[in-house]
Amino acid sequence: MSGNKAMKWILIAAGAAIAAMMLYAVLVSRRLSREGVETRGVVTRVYSREESRAKRGGRAGRTRYEKVTVYYLDYRFVADGREYERATRRSENLMTARAGDSVLVRYLPDNPEVSRLVHRDDGTYHLWRPRPARRRPRP
Repeated sequence: MSGNKAMKWILIAAGAAIAAMMLYAVLVSRRLSREGVETRGVVTRVYSREESRAKRGGRAGRTRYEKVTVYYLDYRFVADGREYERATRRSENLMTARAGDSVLVRYLPDNPEVSRLVHRDDGTYHLWRPRPARRRPRP
């Protein structure tokens, strides 16, 4: 097989793999919408880090990279008496959440490993901050 044909098949295989991943994500999202069960979860960690990603629109043959800040939110929830820990990765700022906050989680009842944080209509997460304990006056 010549180099051009091999490259063509590699690109076709990569495109098929990307299409399959996108189809899987759409199917999971639809299933979560239809069959998902909602529960409250707890934020366990929020952090960000700088990552490099390929920048579009560079000169032909040259890949340019740009640094972007990526935000992570780790959370935990209980389903059927078992605890699950998951994480979400976003490009928008999740730093308004803090460890200990509550979030709304939707999961598949037959497979709680598949879960997502529930978004409001404006795209933000449902987030509740625990109230501080009241101090009782000393007698």
